[in-house]
Amino acid sequence: MRSSSSELLLDQQEGLRQRKIKELAQQAKKTRASGQSCRERTLFYSTSVLAVIAMSAGSSLLFLVPLYVDPAISTLVSNFVTEPVTCVTTRRDELIGLANCSWSSCREGCTSDAYQCTHIYVSYNDSSSAPNQTDNAILLVNIKGCGYPPRVLCANFTEAYGNEGTEFPCYHSRENRTVVLTHYDRDEQVAIIIHYF
Repeated sequence: MRSSSSELLLDQQEGLRQRKIKELAQQAKKTRASGQSCRERTLFYSTSVLAVIAMSAGSSLLFLVPLYVDPAISTLVSNFVTEPVTCVTTRRDELIGLANCSWSSCREGCTSDAYQCTHIYVSYNDSSSAPNQTDNAILLVNIKGCGYPPRVLCANFTEAYGNEGTEFPCYHSRENRTVVLTHYDRDEQVAIIIHYF
C-alpha cells in the first residue's frame, strides 16, 4: 500500500508529463504549419520539373528516332539520283496475308503488321551515260513504304501511280536499282536529321 505522499508525488509527475506532452504537440503543430522552407520547396519543384523534362526527352528519343531520323538516314544511304527519270507503271498487285506483305508500296502506319498490301511495279530508263532499262522496280511512297496521314495518303498514292501505263517522274536508288521513289529531296532529308538534334 502506498502512502499519501507518494501518491501526491506520482500525481504531480503525471501532471508534469501531461503538460510536457501538450507543449510538444503544440510545437509540432507549429512546425508542421510552417512546413518546408522556401529553399526546400524551390529545390523540390525544380527537381520535379527537371525529372519531367528528362522523361519527355527520353520518350521523344524512343519514339521519334524510328519515325523521323531512321527513314531520313536510310534515304540518304540509298543514294537516290538527284534528277528524275521517267517511270511507267507496269503492274499493280493487291495482296492479302502476312506472308505476302513483307513490303508495301504504301502503308498508313509503320508500327503494325500489314495483312493487306499493294505492290506497284514500274520500269524506267536510266538517263546516265550508260542507259539501262530496269523492269519490275518497286515503287515506294518513301524509303520505308509507310507513313502517317496527312503526309502519306495511300488511297491518293495508289490512285495516282497504281494504274498500268501511268507515266511519272521518279527517283531510283543507285545502291539498289529496284527501289524507286516518287519524291526525293536530299536537302529535306538532311534538314530532318539536323533539326531533330
